[in-house]
Amino acid sequence: MRRLVLWLSVGAFVVVAALVAATIVYVFPASDDVEHANAVIVLGPATPDRVALGQQLVDEGRADRMIISAGRPGWAYDKASIPECRDRTADCFMPVPATTSGEALKIQEIAERDSWTSVTVITATPHVARARTIFESCSGIAVNVVASPTVLDPGTWLYEFAYQTGGYAKFALDGCAQPDAA
Repeated sequence: MRRLVLWLSVGAFVVVAALVAATIVYVFPASDDVEHANAVIVLGPATPDRVALGQQLVDEGRADRMIISAGRPGWAYDKASIPECRDRTADCFMPVPATTSGEALKIQEIAERDSWTSVTVITATPHVARARTIFESCSGIAVNVVASPTVLDPGTWLYEFAYQTGGYAKFALDGCAQPDAA
């Protein structure tokens, strides 16, 4: 009986510690100060709030241009549905693969081509820490990551905890996976 209580106590401690750590990483991530960068990168899905924040940073002179990661044709937030992609006030691309690593690899390619040294990445609050980890590992340039305003209900936060944790696990296994040459 004592062993059962001990194991249950240890299990409860591990669960509580994991929830506290996840809350710090996903709900209250460190957000960077936005200094001048070569470009603002709006990660997908390119919601209107994220795009507006990106445009604000460009308008304030904190970046030279805006790059938007758009979804596949027919998806929500594809190039056709994003005004800045349609009117060409931003450069838009579809990452391959359609993951944060795919976005980072495409930005690395553009950065090498255009001799960039820094970018500011805009994403949702629960994605900030993972986006920073992936972009720092895969892009090879200085990265600032900022959260667009994110309002989520408790069920969506639980989903994000699971999704972002799974994303970290996938990145730990795959790293900066190159798209298949097909």
